[in-house]
Amino acid sequence: AEYYDDKALKFSLADKSKKNIELRFVNSLLEFAYNEKQAAELKNLDSQPLPIKLGFDDNHQTSWIVESEFADTWRKLPDLLSLLHFKIIEADRNLGYFLVRFSAPNDDYWQENNLNPFELKNAEYFVQLGEMAEDSTSISWLGKDKKPLADQKVTDIYLSITERVRNVLLKKDKQTKAL
Repeated sequence: AEYYDDKALKFSLADKSKKNIELRFVNSLLEFAYNEKQAAELKNLDSQPLPIKLGFDDNHQTSWIVESEFADTWRKLPDLLSLLHFKIIEADRNLGYFLVRFSAPNDDYWQENNLNPFELKNAEYFVQLGEMAEDSTSISWLGKDKKPLADQKVTDIYLSITERVRNVLLKKDKQTKAL
């Protein structure tokens, strides 16, 4: 007879049924452990800054080039835009753009967030993402009229983060040096 908590059970598990239940239980445990590991790895990846460099998109416009897939860039870019003091007004993943509004922060903001200051008119801008070869993504900066920002402006915004982007982690919308 089978027992559970010192009480005899009214049924007996045949060897085959018992093995099936044990296998399903072990498989469920393994699946749970795998999912937990995947979630932890994804969370760790999300905490890493975007690997951004300055370059040219497929239209030969000065752009940011992110050495990461579109989906990863799309997920992480809002935090960086927020840090740079852009407020997202609208986003369309299918068309790959963010409509953002820039409002210049006070002088203390830049230093408090480990950023280099840049000058930009308080206005709306389009941040256009494009898929490129080798799992990389281009980020083009456009004015409200959808014309590319001047190369120097794109570079200035990039230089506000570039020295730090490889050795910092985004934490609570602030850049802090990685240990």
